[in-house]
Amino acid sequence: MYRFLFVLISIYVSYLNFKIYDSYKIQALVTEDFNNRKYDKENFVYLQNTDIEFPNLSATAFPMYALLANYHLMFGENDEAIKLLDKNKNVNPFLRVKESIKAETYYRLGIRDSSYKYAKIAYEGLPKNARHFQQYLAELTWRKDIDEINRVFLKSKAKDNHEYWLFYFSAVINLKNDNSEKIDSLVNVALSKFPKNDRIKTIAGYILYGQENIKKSYQLNQEAISSFENSDFQTAYTKFIEAAELNPIDYSFNENAGMSLIKMNDYQRATMYLKRSLNSKDKKDDGKTEYGLGLCYKELNQKSESCKYLTISMEKNYKPAFSLYAAICN
Repeated sequence: MYRFLFVLISIYVSYLNFKIYDSYKIQALVTEDFNNRKYDKENFVYLQNTDIEFPNLSATAFPMYALLANYHLMFGENDEAIKLLDKNKNVNPFLRVKESIKAETYYRLGIRDSSYKYAKIAYEGLPKNARHFQQYLAELTWRKDIDEINRVFLKSKAKDNHEYWLFYFSAVINLKNDNSEKIDSLVNVALSKFPKNDRIKTIAGYILYGQENIKKSYQLNQEAISSFENSDFQTAYTKFIEAAELNPIDYSFNENAGMSLIKMNDYQRATMYLKRSLNSKDKKDDGKTEYGLGLCYKELNQKSESCKYLTISMEKNYKPAFSLYAAICN
């Protein structure tokens, strides 16, 4: 009797282990899809034919039914996603996965009131989750609720994460109006916190100076580079300055204006633009601006200043600085 019972228990345990192992194999695939936001049709079919009731949680604690609902959503089966979410009990509700997927599904269906409702629940349940934060901001943007957007962002504990700043700026870029001063202030904070981040710099420029001005500045920059390469340094200088006036954030416009003036032997004015570039928060540490200043001060017969900037340029491994330093500073 006991032997028979032992055999039955062993068979049952083996069966459970097999089911868990089989589930974990598909979990590894679908979790990778979920994290990369790239969904494989074969994995979708595999998951559809997998028992999502046992185990009902993935190794990362995501409800299995939610992973399957997300595939329905990604493959355009919105109604199926909603049915699956409504049908299953809220396993591990603290993650707010069900609400987040519902918010996205209703967003795709164009039912924005429902999308807002579930995005709000997901965000308030787990506010530090970047996906929930982004979803909620998207719905607040649709409602043009700038006060709530500002409140949510300022309350956020993840303001050292540049992605949160990008979410925020994407939300407010077309909603400035009465909040311009506050938003502009936050833009300058972001530029100070992330001076080398090109995405922050671009959207900050859009907010501070307007999208058309930023686009025009880079168009002028390309025209100026073409003029410089064709030795038309006066035209290049003029266009670099126009670009800098439209978009003061980008250090390279002033740097290139200074280099154009060097080619025109106007060393005194060149130092003015090169120093503007040097003082920019987003300045690259490549040594080019310092080299330009070293060259200018050489021509202005200020040897000590020239050698000072050439030394800095060499420390940043800017190759032309070495030969110039050797010629005038040794």
